[in-house]
Amino acid sequence: MVSCEAAIRAQVISVISLFYCIFNIINYIAMKIKMALLGLCFTSSIMHSVYADLDQDAFETEAYEPKEEELVIIPMEDEQSVLKEDENEHFSKLNGDLVMGPFSMVFQEKAAHDLKIKNDTKAKLGIKAEVPEVLGDANAVINIVLKLDRKSVMCKEAAVTVGPFTLGYCGSIFSYQKANPFLLISTDASVMQLKVDHAWDSLRLSYGIESPIELKVGWFDKNKVTTEEEEEKEDKKETEDKKGKKEKEEEIVNQLDDPKKKPKPFFLIKDSFPALGISIGTENDCSNVALNALGRLTDYTYPDATNPKKKNLPRMLHFTWGVNLGMQFKLAPACTITGQGVYVYGLGDYIAGLASIQQEEERKEMCAVYYSDKNQNVLTNIEAVGVGGTLEYEVTPQWKLTAAGSYLNTDCILNTDKKFKPDTAFKSQWQVRAPEISYKLSKRLVVSLLYDLTKESKIDPSKNEEAIHAIAGKVKFSF
Repeated sequence: MVSCEAAIRAQVISVISLFYCIFNIINYIAMKIKMALLGLCFTSSIMHSVYADLDQDAFETEAYEPKEEELVIIPMEDEQSVLKEDENEHFSKLNGDLVMGPFSMVFQEKAAHDLKIKNDTKAKLGIKAEVPEVLGDANAVINIVLKLDRKSVMCKEAAVTVGPFTLGYCGSIFSYQKANPFLLISTDASVMQLKVDHAWDSLRLSYGIESPIELKVGWFDKNKVTTEEEEEKEDKKETEDKKGKKEKEEEIVNQLDDPKKKPKPFFLIKDSFPALGISIGTENDCSNVALNALGRLTDYTYPDATNPKKKNLPRMLHFTWGVNLGMQFKLAPACTITGQGVYVYGLGDYIAGLASIQQEEERKEMCAVYYSDKNQNVLTNIEAVGVGGTLEYEVTPQWKLTAAGSYLNTDCILNTDKKFKPDTAFKSQWQVRAPEISYKLSKRLVVSLLYDLTKESKIDPSKNEEAIHAIAGKVKFSF
């Protein structure tokens, strides 16, 4: 418990330090603006207009006419460049994007041909500011990204980059920056991070430490009743058997453990160690290739079966890892193709398609690690492999067409965990996003419309649900 509190305290201190750094940078920008305004006041001869209202007789002087050789004519182009240099010296560069969407209508056919209709609208605000000469000749870049929906506002990114160093809350080293963020295999998880970037000609190397995504585990019981009708019958029978008796809370099965309920979970996750990541790749005008790897070491405790009340339990360690290969090629000035392949062994909570089933309020199915025997202190990793790609083609400067797709499968290489999973557990999923049509209304405003088809398969094919159809639109404003 002490180590957990220490980890939380360390993360709070990191956040406070980050915002203190941002406050100092903003204060620095304000001081630069004041200096620039004072300079403009003097260079625009504002002082002359002040003295013009005074008694002219008190300031009579002999008129001075400059000689022709003393006149200096500044060309218009040079004057503009001087003003531009002065502006760059005192002001930071500020730009960003506001994306509203998807404005989506989702259709999924249920039993008796009923349609499930859901409208989900979100917004994403990204701001990027560049402050010159913060540390010697090095500029500072501040990135802030907010995600908004109808219920909450979440900070997706708040980081400062100075030279090769990046510090703050931002995307994991495991993610591929050029990837399509709407695919099942996207890895856009945000974490507290300290990263170092190096560049030698076209070669790129990054490495760093980051706070791991909190590992959550649960008990998979293959023999547990899973259908809704049987569960209702079981609940009804238990109610009849327990009339007049105090009802005991049941152990959660085939869902994430809830530490607030009794009996307490068998595995208490600590997350005391940072995750380590590395990325190596190449980049030029026509291509971008990166291979990213991440390792997460998790410590946990398991109660002593012979002495359940025993404290100071020994710490056990569990290792999870994954690799992510991303590639982007410019086939022509108007055509770009992006491909991605990912493999995770216990890092399913970093993959969008798997993480979503763990975040569903009703489902809460394990996507990274689970245990199949509550009497043993053994955790099992969920293995997954996924591929995806995106093709973009600019038909005209205003019109752009995009086609994308992805596939994610947990029944793959090692295939060691299938025998422990219940019939309703996740097995695979595929997705097609095509066509996506974008139209540029102006330099800063773009509207898009797309069709999305997603289908999930479970361990038992008879438990599969119908595919999900979605028609979505979004609006992007850049500034």
